[in-house]
Amino acid sequence: MDAKYRCLADFLLDIKKYVLPDLRRLRNDIRPDSRGLQGCTVPTAMFAFAVLDLVGFLMRPAPALPEECKKNIKFSLSSDADILPNEYQDNTELLLTLFRHGIMHQVLPKAAGIMKLPVGIELPLIFCKSKEDIPILNADKLVDDLVKCLAILEERVRSPAGDILASQMDQRLCFLHRHGQELLADIRTRAVYQQCPEGFFTIHVDPCEKPRLKRSVQKRSLKKGIR
Repeated sequence: MDAKYRCLADFLLDIKKYVLPDLRRLRNDIRPDSRGLQGCTVPTAMFAFAVLDLVGFLMRPAPALPEECKKNIKFSLSSDADILPNEYQDNTELLLTLFRHGIMHQVLPKAAGIMKLPVGIELPLIFCKSKEDIPILNADKLVDDLVKCLAILEERVRSPAGDILASQMDQRLCFLHRHGQELLADIRTRAVYQQCPEGFFTIHVDPCEKPRLKRSVQKRSLKKGIR
């Protein structure tokens, strides 16, 4: 990978420092109790889908927008991305409509279930207890496959053959960084700070005062800046 891809290098470092350790902790250390509860199963899947959303955005052919969650995740699950087993593409509709949209928008899956399995039991990504029962997402397998796919992605962008993808991902990551800095700068022009205990400050932004960086401008800029 070319040394000039600083945003991509920082992203890969963040994956190693923050994303992978948290995924592994959620997967291995926080397990359901004897009733199958208190295992942080839904937050585990939420985190996994959020990572797949970002990965899909970074890998998708142009034009691409970060808020196009459905398109981003659909691409990350596809054979075009080629970073996950075939069962993800085969189950794209279920993964998106029942599980991802369900847990992100209404906390729980839509007419479906989600589980971390008892130790020693291995099941497919999506399974049913009977033909009449609801589909259940195997959160353990989702995380296991995601960890592997992140390793595949890193290996790909670090190889000479992956330079085009690495360049695209670096461009998009740099754009997201600049975009975030623009938003923060705009907020700071409207923010009121008050000191609180321990030397920290609270920040308040008047909800009636409109942002100076308009959303339509953000979208046009994003489409122009990301190729």
